[in-house]
Amino acid sequence: MAERRASECPESALRWPAHAAGVYSTRSASICHWSSPRQELGPEAGDRIRARLGREMEQLADWNDQPIHIARSKRDKVIAVADWERNVIRTGVQPWPPAPLVQKLYESRQKRAFVDEDLSGLSAALGVYSDLQSMHSEDALTWSFFGPVAWAEEATRTAWLNWLTNTIGVHTPAPNEHCSIDLWRRVPHPDTSVPGGPELDLFVSGDQVVVFGEAKWRSSEGTKQGKNKTKSQLQLRREWLSKYGTRLYPGRTLVVLGVVRDQAMEVDVSDNPPVLTRPTTWSELAKCPHHPVRAEVDRYLAWKEQHSLA
Repeated sequence: MAERRASECPESALRWPAHAAGVYSTRSASICHWSSPRQELGPEAGDRIRARLGREMEQLADWNDQPIHIARSKRDKVIAVADWERNVIRTGVQPWPPAPLVQKLYESRQKRAFVDEDLSGLSAALGVYSDLQSMHSEDALTWSFFGPVAWAEEATRTAWLNWLTNTIGVHTPAPNEHCSIDLWRRVPHPDTSVPGGPELDLFVSGDQVVVFGEAKWRSSEGTKQGKNKTKSQLQLRREWLSKYGTRLYPGRTLVVLGVVRDQAMEVDVSDNPPVLTRPTTWSELAKCPHHPVRAEVDRYLAWKEQHSLA
């Protein structure tokens, strides 16, 4: 983002395909909950869209091979889904919708990119068009990779974090035994120490390591950040951790993580204590064996690559 977050059911159930008879939910203390797959905009979606637009809305198969309604922008033909919930992974997340996603459901300035008839269809579910509906949305990708992990039981979160630190070459004195994960948390500004500082796409707090993550998909790293607009996004996060992290998290390894599609945000990733900088890719993160919906994440990433990078 530019500057401005179970039950004891078997893992096999957790990976039940989302397009099968039911979708598994993990946010229970003692029992397995199953719910029917959500129908886009309700059972009369097609009739309502036809009535509103006077025509059929284009359809596309999602990552679970289920049909969804879409529209394309006027100039660049960017795909947007009619229902924002069909652009994110929700398997295993209860109650729904979670607070981190709700805060992202503001009206998009990009609504002007669509003709009026398509904008009407895109606004049918929410009442407005949100950036979360865009196939290019970094927030939709961020939630779909990290949201299900954040909502999983702590053992899964911790195993995921230990895999991540090993994968990006961060070595700690001992494995993490505890882990919390938040999305889109804002911290005080490192230049001024007042509210309104960097928004952390990913905020992982383990008992051995703390990770501030910045996620990119098609966009590049912002380089006009900070009080004087002379700093990069990763630089601001390093400065915050250097200023506050050693006080708040004594003895823990502090890491700034840049998540990208291919090319790292910064070439120089040499160790520079007290804060380390590390790059990784979405495809590398999709390999994690501890992700609660790994198979679905694989399908989701392939779907995004097919329809967002063309």
